Amino acid sequence: MKREDEKGNWHPSWWIDYMEGELEWPVKKGMEWMFRHNATQREILKNFIKLRRMVRKSDPLADLPQDEDFYQRLHDKIMAGIKTVDRAAEETTENTSNEVVGLR
Repeated sequence: MKREDEKGNWHPSWWIDYMEGELEWPVKKGMEWMFRHNATQREILKNFIKLRRMVRKSDPLADLPQDEDFYQRLHDKIMAGIKTVDRAAEETTENTSNEVVGLR
């Protein structure tokens, strides 16, 4: 391990706090020093910033319908599918049992 890599043992939450501008002065200055002197750490920070932008752009919660009826219909479809699968499984088990005892 290189000597400058040893200085990168920062708590994982500090990276996020640094990007959000929420770090206390001594830690913030230490991280800025690290980014200035360690290209690998700078690249990691750039990737974290890119990832944060992608997550903010995608915001899946903004695309979800707010309509209660939508969720009720979705629930009903899921439950109907579960019942259909359960019935099919029961029929398969029943047919297999009858074949084993020679009732077919």
